[in-house]
Amino acid sequence: MKALGIDPGTLSFSIFGLDEDRPYLEIDIPTSKLASKPEILLDTIIEARADIIAGPSGYGLPLIDINDVGKCEEFLLILAYGEDKEILVLKNLINFIRLSKKLKLPMLLIPGVIHLPTVPKRRKYNKVDLGTADKLSTAVLAVYEESILNSLDYDRINLIVAEVGGAYTTLIAIKKGKIVDGIGGSQGPIGFMSHGRMDGEVAYLLHKVRKKHLFQGGIRDIANVQSLDDFFKLVEEGNDLAIDALKLLTEEVHKFAMYLKPSIGTVDKIVLSGRLTSYNAFIDYLMENIRSDFDLRILKGFSSIAKIPAQGAAIIANGVKGGIFKDLIEHMEIHRAGGRVLDYVLVGRIEIENLVKKYCSEAN
Repeated sequence: MKALGIDPGTLSFSIFGLDEDRPYLEIDIPTSKLASKPEILLDTIIEARADIIAGPSGYGLPLIDINDVGKCEEFLLILAYGEDKEILVLKNLINFIRLSKKLKLPMLLIPGVIHLPTVPKRRKYNKVDLGTADKLSTAVLAVYEESILNSLDYDRINLIVAEVGGAYTTLIAIKKGKIVDGIGGSQGPIGFMSHGRMDGEVAYLLHKVRKKHLFQGGIRDIANVQSLDDFFKLVEEGNDLAIDALKLLTEEVHKFAMYLKPSIGTVDKIVLSGRLTSYNAFIDYLMENIRSDFDLRILKGFSSIAKIPAQGAAIIANGVKGGIFKDLIEHMEIHRAGGRVLDYVLVGRIEIENLVKKYCSEAN
């Protein structure tokens, strides 16, 4: 069976293919190149002749076929309306979904962490981002790799997955091989672009929080840089602002990992993923923070080209289709995902319901 995984990413768009458990396709393209030519990716996907594809799924949907995606599902994927829908990464995602549907690709969309039955309902209230679909994919790959490296049955795996990417930082709690909790990038630690969790008073003073605000206030803004390379060059040069920002990031990864420990019980390992893992300074500062509480392992995956979430998504696609990873997907109960990403929001419930009704006429 040939299965493809796709990760839309903030900075780049990845496609990864598995022929059972053997990689056969890996590609990563800067997001900026796709705005005018989304057909680059579609041509690659068509030529790959996959039996099943896990498409770019944003905040997630509970295993839905691409042909069943309409206006409601598009809204739930990106949670954006008005001018915010024009943000490049969101616009690319929706355009790609529509073109995939038009071409009748064998594509399904996959859930986020909040859709999983393995996460207790009490941990979902007033949350949306417990981990988007791409972060769930990373967690799936982490469980698989941990089982292979240490010859462990899935139900013996306890760990925290931390993805520190080009925009957000997300942590996911794994207990007995199942996802039981998560802290998504828009409500967790600071990221390269994102401020992470937002002070309620800041939200109030902004009066109307826009999507663009979710990509502001991160270590990029603290250090006043544009790229990760520029940031770590400043760290290497001993720039005080850059070093302070890096210390803040690594401290918050540690703090939020400690926050997740009660959801797991006995856990002493963090599996690390994301763009920042390629910078030694980040690993060194993080180790300095966590060594008293956690061991650290970097998630390797199958490939050094396609991003980790695309690799995890290919595993999900294979398992859902009944391939070699079926047992893993069933153990993690991804096939039992359900509900909507906004089901547990109680703050401003009337406003939220009105938005959902606008895009999903059948909503109550």
